Amino acid sequence: MKVYINGKFLNQRITGVQRVAKQYTDLLLKTEHNIEIIENKYQGLMAVFFEQIILPWKTKDGILINFCNTGPLIKTNQILFIHDAAFMASKSHSKLFRYYYRVLITLLLHRAKKVITVSDFSKDEIVKYFNFNVSKLAVIKNGMDFEDHIEQDIPDVRNKLSNFKKIVLTVSSMDPRKNLKYIAESWIASNPSEDSVLVIVGGKNKVFADDSVSIEHDNILFTGYVTDEELIAYYRSAHFYVSASEYEGFGLPIAESINFGCIPLLSDIPVHRELFGTYGYFFENDSKQLREVFANLPEYTMKKSAITESETWKSSVNTLIQVLRETNEI
Repeated sequence: MKVYINGKFLNQRITGVQRVAKQYTDLLLKTEHNIEIIENKYQGLMAVFFEQIILPWKTKDGILINFCNTGPLIKTNQILFIHDAAFMASKSHSKLFRYYYRVLITLLLHRAKKVITVSDFSKDEIVKYFNFNVSKLAVIKNGMDFEDHIEQDIPDVRNKLSNFKKIVLTVSSMDPRKNLKYIAESWIASNPSEDSVLVIVGGKNKVFADDSVSIEHDNILFTGYVTDEELIAYYRSAHFYVSASEYEGFGLPIAESINFGCIPLLSDIPVHRELFGTYGYFFENDSKQLREVFANLPEYTMKKSAITESETWKSSVNTLIQVLRETNEI
């Protein structure tokens, strides 16, 4: 049977969810299976109309894979990826967004043939927040390798970092639950040396109720949104990666940073322990503890230097193909 991919991510700015969709799609297209991407070229309400009305008609002769949390309500022969339950657990999103997602996801969870999430923690959260048949829910963890290994030098990134010998990186949308302001304030309080810099990569998103982080310091670099090429250059240049997030479904930038040799410094939350327990150093989310971590960076060394075969995107895709076989769709 034909396998369709909801290609809405092709017309969206690439963040974590879209990157997951891209990694899966690129590898699925290299398999022998009959795969077709249905691109959604619209924005706003027209994009919603296309997904809800046009997409199910275009995919009526096959199964549809939705990698980006939403899909058409009138189609039952579909696989739905739900990456986390942040829209239920956190109040960082706007009230309108939370209400819309709560209604939409509740309906989709019950209509989809199979629901996939990216960690055991997210599975438990989905079960907790929704009256849901857990037998329809599977966990496929994201890969930790970065398929787009771009070798070219990026002069702009190199020039921005040329005066620094110790680089701490964080990659995130300006979501309040990511605690970027707390990271920046802790960094300043640690009295960083002149050759040290905290690099904050990420752009604003209108779905968040408050996404303002406005701190200026000689040893902090706010890049805004960057291209994949620039992001890889920052990963390659960094020595440490920090995440002080209060809530995650996975934490893809952490995985990517580990792949490029960064030492992860992570808030002590369940999903970080589950996925990166053998790689990371953990701290409680209070200003004093993170400040002390930053002040003692030379004490932290790489715990584990190589990802395993089961932590690759190839493994994730193989597991997804097995799910398709179990649903008799390929």
